[in-house]
Amino acid sequence: YSNSYFDAFVATPYFEKEKQVYQDQQVINLSDKSKWLCKEVSIRKTASTTGSDSTYAVFCNLVDEKGNLSLRRPPSEKLGRTFITEKEYIRLDHANRNQKEQLRQAEQEQRDKHKAECISLFGQSGGVLISENKIETGMTSQMCRAAWGAPWTITRTKHTTGTKEKWFYA
Repeated sequence: YSNSYFDAFVATPYFEKEKQVYQDQQVINLSDKSKWLCKEVSIRKTASTTGSDSTYAVFCNLVDEKGNLSLRRPPSEKLGRTFITEKEYIRLDHANRNQKEQLRQAEQEQRDKHKAECISLFGQSGGVLISENKIETGMTSQMCRAAWGAPWTITRTKHTTGTKEKWFYA
């Protein structure tokens, strides 16, 4: 009898599937990325928490390189994933690296597109600076807004030579 979600017996196909997946396989502990070997998948008696009869569940007998032993339930939706097979870990890690690379490439394409637009609007030297969010003396207000956005405040003072503006950013 199992203490599973359905309070049913341990199904032989489920037990055999867990043996095929985990027994004699390298597994990765997800909390610290340590490697373990699943020496055995077995059905063991579990302690009763409600005072009723004991039940049985599938367990993986794990051992690490130092000989430390750990008895864990196989990963499941109900119990969570404390470990996965090394093959699955490599597959997921590879997929994550591919996803990160695609994201990096998309971001680079976006930056290149923005740079090309800035160069077409403001010329080579000004466009490159603006695409890098930099400003320098002599830029127009339109160029400064393109590089840094709208200022928090603008103060204007009148002089004999004309009106001077100071732009303030956070």
